[in-house]
Amino acid sequence: MRPMPSNTPSGQPLSSPTDQAYASVPCVFHERLEFAVLRGLELDLTWSDAAGTQRDRVRPCDVHTRDGAEWLVFRRGDGAEAVVRLDRIQAMQEYFRPAP
Repeated sequence: MRPMPSNTPSGQPLSSPTDQAYASVPCVFHERLEFAVLRGLELDLTWSDAAGTQRDRVRPCDVHTRDGAEWLVFRRGDGAEAVVRLDRIQAMQEYFRPAP
């Protein structure tokens, strides 16, 4: 498992298991993320973190469990790697064409 980045490009922490108790996400949501990773799909993702509400077209790299929470590692549109706890994701739309 690769190390998870702990900060956004602005230096703000993303989210951590100590912010609030993790709220499990539905299995189908988790499966959609795993499918996007396997197929190389881009996502239009909206999530909340310490900097507020974020929205970007991203390429998911990994979905995994750590410290009792599930996490998504992804590359932002500018190429920066980021991570977000799954219960912080507010909206997601898949693009069903392989990313270049």
